[in-house]
Amino acid sequence: MLSLEDFNKLDTDKEIMTELEKLLPEWLVETAPRYAKEYDELNISWDKVCKKIGTEKRKLLIVKYLPVKADSDSDKYINNIADILVGHGYLLRRTVEVILCPKTGYALVSKKMFEYFKKYNNIFPEKWSSESTEDPPPKTPSPPSTPTSSDKVRASEDSEDHDQESNDSAEDVD
Repeated sequence: MLSLEDFNKLDTDKEIMTELEKLLPEWLVETAPRYAKEYDELNISWDKVCKKIGTEKRKLLIVKYLPVKADSDSDKYINNIADILVGHGYLLRRTVEVILCPKTGYALVSKKMFEYFKKYNNIFPEKWSSESTEDPPPKTPSPPSTPTSSDKVRASEDSEDHDQESNDSAEDVD
């Protein structure tokens, strides 16, 4: 298993997510690229934290558990991993704090947290919803597939047929 020091040296999102699953199996529940536009103030705060610590924003990670106090070795271990992730630009939230919009995949504040924070600020929407009003992100096109050898043979045959048709048409003009 990777040491925390080595975990901190990982660079790519794929490496970090792969090793995170090994270090804390099933701890990570879901990910989101950001909060939905209804909670843009939270995205702005996340941007500010990343800028202040000199890192780029990565993903919002929804986890099963984050200790409030690190009384046990297990809690200290989780907090150490959480600190490393934050240092790499991730934002961590508990499953009770956020949900994912089924339409967009962006994070939304959970109803419980919405009701709690709504008492203290006015940056949140007037009404809680489990779906964002935002349009879904555009789907990224699939990369073109590499032609198989049978595709190449078919394309070659089609080209020969087309060449023959062109020759036949040219003969008709004479």
